[in-house]
Amino acid sequence: IDLAYRIAKMEGGLYGVLLGRDARARVAAEARLRLAARVFAESAEGIIITDAQSCIVEVNRAFEVITGYSRAEVTGKNPNILSSGYHDAEFYQKMWATLHAQGYWKGDIWNRRKNGEVYPEWLSLNAIRNEDGVVCNYVAMSSDITEIKANEARRKADEARIQHMAHHDFLTGLPNRFLLNDRFGQLHAAARRNSTRFAVIFIDLDRFKNVNDT
Repeated sequence: IDLAYRIAKMEGGLYGVLLGRDARARVAAEARLRLAARVFAESAEGIIITDAQSCIVEVNRAFEVITGYSRAEVTGKNPNILSSGYHDAEFYQKMWATLHAQGYWKGDIWNRRKNGEVYPEWLSLNAIRNEDGVVCNYVAMSSDITEIKANEARRKADEARIQHMAHHDFLTGLPNRFLLNDRFGQLHAAARRNSTRFAVIFIDLDRFKNVNDT
């Protein structure tokens, strides 16, 4: 209970007036604000809050770690200071069109750190509206996915290498019988589909086994 004590002097005497009101709603609201502040500060995702004109008003610690920019360096600036130059004007036009139409946008984007390094990130943008439905803030939440992209590239490279090894001779790098069968199958299917013919030429090399063994 939120208490207030008033002293009034009436007819030569002192009277105490004790006033009270239930402050549970206010306490609960303050607790929610403190929780939101902790989530903002301790989130592993970089968070940017801008005003309606896209000027940065607040960033969290994760943003500073990911980008290398301090809060003081970016406050009042446009988030385009992170632009990598990898995306053309059409990309950003579509992004903003989606944001204005749906209230949010999500996707992969390439940005640039303070040290000039370009990195991939997963970005989520949300438009925040006031009671009248007017946009008053934008919130951007991002995750550095450099390691994910690197793992994906390694996986694709491994798959390509395995496919190459399966269809090519390990020593010479020349196509093997499995690739021959695959290409023959494609030609045969195309010939049947198009009612055409194709020829296969077999070339025998004398004493090739000796060369191959050597």
